[in-house]
Amino acid sequence: QLQLASNTTLVTSLKITQLAQDRHTLYLQENHNRQAEYTAYLNSLATFELEGIVG
Repeated sequence: QLQLASNTTLVTSLKITQLAQDRHTLYLQENHNRQAEYTAYLNSLATFELEGIVG
């Protein structure tokens, strides 16, 4: 009985660890995408300003 409880706890712990790793991977990907979008936005602003200056 105690061994079964121990095994169940281990399996649950491994599942939680995997879920946490998956969430972290998703967070990193979303953060990367957000940063790329922000960089593209800043580049377009800079281009727009240069076009306004140059004419």
